[in-house]
Amino acid sequence: MDFVVRDGGVTTDLIQVCYDMTDPKTRKRELTALLRAAEELACENLFVLTWEEEGDTVVQGKAVRLLPAWKWLTAPQRHNPTPASP
Repeated sequence: MDFVVRDGGVTTDLIQVCYDMTDPKTRKRELTALLRAAEELACENLFVLTWEEEGDTVVQGKAVRLLPAWKWLTAPQRHNPTPASP
C-alpha cells in the first residue's frame, strides 16, 4: 500500500500508485495490495493513480477508481474526484 489517508483516527482513502497497469501481473499485484489494505483498514474509497489510465472497476466486490495522477492532484476535492465526462 502506497498511501493511507486518515482523518482523525478514520481511514478515508487508500491510494496505490502504478505507472502502467497494462501487464496482467502488475495489475493483479497492485489491486491485491489495495484490496488487502481495504479489508484490514475498513476503507471503501480505493484509488489507483496511474500515468494515463482512467476508469472505474469492481474487484472482488469493491469499487476501485483508476485516475491519472495529474487529475487526482488537481481535483478540487481529492476524496471523490468527479469522473471525466464521456
